[in-house]
Amino acid sequence: MEGSIDKSDFVVIGKIIKPIGLRGEVLIEPLTFDSNRFLNLKKLWIKFSKEMKVQNINTIRLHKKNIALSFHGYENRDAILPLIGALICIHKSESPKLPKGTYYYYQLENLDVFDVQGQYLGKIFQIMKAGEADVYIVKNEDNRELLVPAIKDSILSIDLEQKKMIVRLLEMY
Repeated sequence: MEGSIDKSDFVVIGKIIKPIGLRGEVLIEPLTFDSNRFLNLKKLWIKFSKEMKVQNINTIRLHKKNIALSFHGYENRDAILPLIGALICIHKSESPKLPKGTYYYYQLENLDVFDVQGQYLGKIFQIMKAGEADVYIVKNEDNRELLVPAIKDSILSIDLEQKKMIVRLLEMY
């Protein structure tokens, strides 16, 4: 474990899913909008259930829709096996800038959500992929969930400084 690390300062960008070959290389499932962002990294943070550890990258390459990489100090398949299932993280400050009106999931999670009349609906608890658009799962104090599609007609404003989102609830028919 690396000193006192605030895990909330990190964002997950991938998951180690299996070893590749016998030389300590692993396959990583990207959990990010752009897999190419991995190619410029020199180090990554590996997150286990209660521990985070920085690892220097030895080799890295695109492998179909995934990433294949090896870490310094992991020279064979047996050495890499304990890392299977671990999450790959970077510090939030290493995230590329996004165009205006585009947000990382971690920026939206826990935002307070209000309707156009100013009624508090809850906090964004989770974001899920649903076809072309994401869906925000908003949970209120009673643990009731409201699904809000992440489309222009629904999302009226997002204010990250105020940690607030204003939405128009769509009529269901």
